[in-house]
Amino acid sequence: MEETTTLLLTLTLLFLLPTTTTTQQPPPEPLLAAAAQILSDTGYLSMALTLHLTSSSLHLSSPSTTIFVPSDTAFLRHGPLPLSLLQSHILPTRLPLQYLTSLPPLTPLPTLQPNTSLFVTNSSLSSHQLTLNDVVVFDSPIFDDGYLLMLLINDFFNSSSLMLPVKEPLASVSEVLKWNGFSIVATFLEAQLANEFANEAKITIFAPLDEVVVQSAGNVTSYSAILWKHIVPRLIPWRDLIRLPDETLLPTFLEGFVIRVNVAPRIRFFNGVTVAFPNLYRSSDIVVHGIDSLLDRSTM
Repeated sequence: MEETTTLLLTLTLLFLLPTTTTTQQPPPEPLLAAAAQILSDTGYLSMALTLHLTSSSLHLSSPSTTIFVPSDTAFLRHGPLPLSLLQSHILPTRLPLQYLTSLPPLTPLPTLQPNTSLFVTNSSLSSHQLTLNDVVVFDSPIFDDGYLLMLLINDFFNSSSLMLPVKEPLASVSEVLKWNGFSIVATFLEAQLANEFANEAKITIFAPLDEVVVQSAGNVTSYSAILWKHIVPRLIPWRDLIRLPDETLLPTFLEGFVIRVNVAPRIRFFNGVTVAFPNLYRSSDIVVHGIDSLLDRSTM
C-alpha cells in the first residue's frame, strides 16, 4: 500500500500527450525510458510515471545524464511536474557527487531547460553536503552505472516561483482522487487528458484504486493502456448510470474497447465490476466513479 500511495498526482504537464492510443507517437528517449523503469523498480513511482510520459518529448544530446529525483513528499506538496520544470531537473551530462560537492557556491549547472541553470548554493567535499537552488541533494545515489546518475532531492527546483496554484476542474478532480487512493488515475488525467478539457469534453471515469492498477500492471509503462479503457467520452452521473438498460455498450477512449452494462436485481455490473464509490467527483464536465477492480480483467 505504501508503494501505491507514492503515485501522487504527479503531472499537470504543460505538454499534452495524444488523447487516443491510435495516434502515432515518437519513440521514447532510450536513456530516459530506462530511467523511468529503474525508478519504477526501486519504488520512486511518481518520478517514474513523469519520465515515462515525457521521455518522447525530451531530447538528450549526450549519452550520459544526471537526473535529480524529487521525493514523493515533494510531489504530494506541489502536485505534478510540468515539462518546463522537469527539464530543470535533468543535466545533459553525468556529474558525480564527488565532483558536485567540490564546486564553489554559485557555480552554474546547465539543464535541459533552455537558458536555465541550477546553481550550487552550498557544498562540502568533506561532509558531502550539497544544495542546489537551496534544495538538498541526498548523498546516496538512487542509481549510477557510469552513464545514468539519479540523485534524490527533497523538493522541486524553483518550485516556489514556477509551481503556481491552478484552480480548474482538472486540478480539483486530481486533488480529490489523490487523497482517496486514486493517485495513478489523477496522474494520468493531468498528463494526458488536459486537452480534452480545453475542448470542453465531457467524460466519465471508472477509476480503479491504485493498489488494483499496481497489482495488475507489469510495470509503470502498462498504466496508460489500462486506464484508457476506463474512460467514457460521455457524462454519466450516478443517477443516470443506475438507469442504463441491460446490455448497454459504453465506448471508451481505447478504440474497440467497450464497457458492457449488465443488470441484476438492485445492482448493475460494468464488465462484471460494481461501482464501489459512486460520484466520487462530479462537475459539469467530468464525473468519477470509484471501482475496486479493473474493467478489463484480462490484464490481471
